[in-house]
Amino acid sequence: MDKSKFTDLIDNYVAGTLSKEGWKQLKDALDDPENLVYLDEELLLTFMNDAYLFNEPEAGRIAINSGVSEKIKMQHERNHLAQHPMVASKRIFVGSWRWAAAILFMLLSGTLWWLLNNKKQEIETVARQSIDLPPGKNGAILKLGDGSEVVLDSLADGIVATQPGTKVKLIKGQLVYDTDSKTRGEVVYNTMTTPRGRQFRLVLPDGTRVWLNAASSITYPAYFSGDSRTVKVSGEAYFEVARLENKPFKINVDDRGEVEVLGTHFNINAYKDEQNIKTTLLEGSVKASSLIASKVHEQIVLKPGQQAEITDSGKLQLNESVNTDQVMAWKNELFNFENASLQEVMRQLSRWYDIEVVYEKEIPQMTFGGEMSRNVSLSGLLSGLERAGVHFRIEEGNRLIVMP
Repeated sequence: MDKSKFTDLIDNYVAGTLSKEGWKQLKDALDDPENLVYLDEELLLTFMNDAYLFNEPEAGRIAINSGVSEKIKMQHERNHLAQHPMVASKRIFVGSWRWAAAILFMLLSGTLWWLLNNKKQEIETVARQSIDLPPGKNGAILKLGDGSEVVLDSLADGIVATQPGTKVKLIKGQLVYDTDSKTRGEVVYNTMTTPRGRQFRLVLPDGTRVWLNAASSITYPAYFSGDSRTVKVSGEAYFEVARLENKPFKINVDDRGEVEVLGTHFNINAYKDEQNIKTTLLEGSVKASSLIASKVHEQIVLKPGQQAEITDSGKLQLNESVNTDQVMAWKNELFNFENASLQEVMRQLSRWYDIEVVYEKEIPQMTFGGEMSRNVSLSGLLSGLERAGVHFRIEEGNRLIVMP
């Protein structure tokens, strides 16, 4: 592509007048390394008075490239809404995890012009970043059978605790139990808790693998005895249960539900601030039950791709078509905001960034879509939400105020 054609595409892009065909042409041009020198020149000319926007040419390339891709996604969504006029909520794509930082910057067309002509917003952004918060990280607190606690956040690999017949070890960032059947004593229970802003992995004594999301806990024996394996969870956890014939694995879910399996993969979401308890099956088969006064109220057997929900009243509901990518996003280090309300998005952010979310007046009604990395700072993620029309301010003490 010649330089003049490329320049016209960039100019139309910045002005927000790029046609659908122009988007495709610009995307193709950006994929051609020979055109990068033109882009560097355009970035220099366009942003020479605000060089802080692009300190490196590569950042500019990614931003423009990602912005084009995001606009195409948004156009597809607008076309979908036009064909389905009954959809009343405001729907916004927050970003794509592949270019998370860049798309946050270039989320909506016209953002560049707005930044270049509104210094007040620049000042507010600097102030917000001054109290920026990092994303969550690996870390947990292990409570042993004798009541002592071990903080796992920064421990090196090796033995972290010993209990009768059991050595508790850290191996490559996950907790592992090494048991000796000859020296086992009375069964003791351990509890792993992940505070807000933390997540962790462990391998239970039977070989079952568990991933704990932020603000979650699991209580389990230092070794399994008897005819079943029973643990208790709250918050959110993903299980890959080791298969042991004639020894089912049972999970008490916050005293409101129970999941029973032999060997399978599934996710449990039992946060107290979420509406229902959700068990989503990825592989194998599970029996989900609702409990009232510690007694089974209703039961259902799930197939892969199905989800059981337990309401506050103990009613058990079956969802036969579930977006498992969205359910498992947290384990894959992603936020998936597909069809999520602002309240749902903010609840995820409050747990992962350890913030308190307060709504100043009425709660804005909007629906989000898209994926974003969970490894971005709070200011980076909030920049994307701000471009999408969410207004807020951050106060000292990790307090996020959502404004109308």
